[in-house]
Amino acid sequence: MVHVPAYVADRIRQPVPDGCSVVPGSTPIVVFGDVRTATVATLGFNPSKKEFVTNHGAPVDPRRLATYESLGVETLMTATDEQVAQVLTECYEYFQHYPYWTYFKPSENLLQTTVGASYLDGTACHLDLIQWATDPVFGKLPGTVRKKLVAADQEFLRQQLLSENVRLVLLNGAGVIDAVRKMGVDLVEAEPAVADDRVAKVVVGEEYGARFIGWNRFLPSARGVTNALKQAIYARVKDEAAKAEFTLHPAPVTPSDGLIERGAIVTTTGELHALLKDWTETSSAATIGDVGTFGGKAWLSWQHGAQTIVLNADTSRAAVLDYLAFAAEHGVDEPWRVVANAKGKVNRVVYRDDLKLTGWYCYTAKPWMTPGDL
Repeated sequence: MVHVPAYVADRIRQPVPDGCSVVPGSTPIVVFGDVRTATVATLGFNPSKKEFVTNHGAPVDPRRLATYESLGVETLMTATDEQVAQVLTECYEYFQHYPYWTYFKPSENLLQTTVGASYLDGTACHLDLIQWATDPVFGKLPGTVRKKLVAADQEFLRQQLLSENVRLVLLNGAGVIDAVRKMGVDLVEAEPAVADDRVAKVVVGEEYGARFIGWNRFLPSARGVTNALKQAIYARVKDEAAKAEFTLHPAPVTPSDGLIERGAIVTTTGELHALLKDWTETSSAATIGDVGTFGGKAWLSWQHGAQTIVLNADTSRAAVLDYLAFAAEHGVDEPWRVVANAKGKVNRVVYRDDLKLTGWYCYTAKPWMTPGDL
């Protein structure tokens, strides 16, 4: 049985939102393809209803993904661990069976042309802002429904990017770019793609341990997108990925002993203190996690009430020892603060109001509007 991360199991068991036109009997598609091996992801709004039903409302045959009927359930809220694992397994294996290739083929061409990735070999996957398939399509839903769906699912996407190995996210079209900006990702305009007299804006940014590259012309169906402009967009994506030093197959590293278990979760300041103290006393590792491929990935989560806080893998031993020394002097329950990081985004979590905490990489999953106490 496939291992199901706790945050993914929670999402799969999430109740179907009322009044949001979710395809009856469908399961949430938490990923298309194997996010465990993918280092690049395409990002869309939400899955097509055609993953589950035809234009006439009949079940897709052969079946692409798990359904209530295939699982033998009436709701996923009470699904067993085995049933939840089956939902995730069929998401991981999506491109091995009967994918909706009419939709994914253009993105497959883009991936292969720009960074040499593919859904088929597991180097790429597809993620969505919303994991529910809807009928009608997302763009035809009332504005209030769209906002409700995005608000409910964007936290899962944040956690997914923080937790998994995806390091490059490709944004196809102005609508997805706008939605990602509303998630708090600072996307800035880069050199545009130009072909003859036609132009496509290109944006780049970095957040949640990943590089984002987007373009404002939806491929392949946008009006005015000639083949020449499409190729120009491909060239700009390839160039920006190279500037970011994106590597499709990071060099393998020898697993290090003495790391904190990836995905560990604490719920109180005391638990966090105890875990870090135990690590320093039983391990000589230089960082809390494996930084061999990318150190800016979430390694340890602290669930502080409604706030999800993460310590990245490259949080150093020296920084942890500094924190433990501070706690020994001031107490474990000293208030923590959320402050602006070096780029001005209010998401850095500190135990003292000091941005010079070298090697201390602790952040809120979602940026705050203003600095304040946890």
